[in-house]
Amino acid sequence: MPKIAVDAMGGDYAPIAVVKGAVAAARKGVKVTLFGDHDRVAELLSDECSDWQLRLPITVEHCFDVVDMAEVAIKRCLLEKHHRWHVQLMQLKWGD
Repeated sequence: MPKIAVDAMGGDYAPIAVVKGAVAAARKGVKVTLFGDHDRVAELLSDECSDWQLRLPITVEHCFDVVDMAEVAIKRCLLEKHHRWHVQLMQLKWGD
């Protein structure tokens, strides 16, 4: 089963569009890990599929940090261990 990691909070139409895309991918057999505000993402997942935790190969990793548009994002992500990009990179590095 292919796996992808997705920043659920990034983008003009996030997190709604990201969650819809994750659900579509999961329904086609892709294992998806969404990184962002767990409560908000889980709420949107429930709107798309009420029993998503049982039926879809989707997990949500809570990351509470937000980068302002004026900041240098990559610098911040590498320095702050709770930033969602940092968590994604560490999971990729360690094979989770």
